[in-house]
Amino acid sequence: AGEETRRVFSQFLEWLGRPDREAIIVGTTNVPDHLDEAFTRTGRFDYKIPFLYPGPAARLEVMRVHLGLGEGSRHPPTPLALPEEELIAYLREKVVPRTENFSGAELEEVVTRAKRTAFDRGADAVGPEDFEEAIKTFRIDVRARRRTIEEYLDAARRLTDDLSFLEAIQTEMGAY
Repeated sequence: AGEETRRVFSQFLEWLGRPDREAIIVGTTNVPDHLDEAFTRTGRFDYKIPFLYPGPAARLEVMRVHLGLGEGSRHPPTPLALPEEELIAYLREKVVPRTENFSGAELEEVVTRAKRTAFDRGADAVGPEDFEEAIKTFRIDVRARRRTIEEYLDAARRLTDDLSFLEAIQTEMGAY
């Protein structure tokens, strides 16, 4: 299997180098340090874009989607204890700032816990108090998360050849 893998890898690299190539390749990895240097050198891929943790607007949208409120959400709408605009304003002002560096999955869990809290207290709808309880009981290891962010930023510095994009990422992520 090793020889076959090397042969396919070589053919793929050769194809990537062809000037007449007419294709868009999208690849992802959680461990960019494991990528062969042949893939990451300049000219192989036009853009290398690191995806870091969502910023404030994206965090709010993730929560909206999991409440069934986001455009194109596949989730059924969650009954809300407040008018939608008021709950969204509450999330924006009170919850989003407390979820800095949360992943999309962690934000989904916050919404799930808020729904569960409402259910446990016998409520027909999810309200601010449910989000308060959910966020109060949900913790991430901040030091470990900061190390992960620094690793992501280091990988971005090594792999991204678009300086303006890299500067924008560093600005958005703050001084790590």
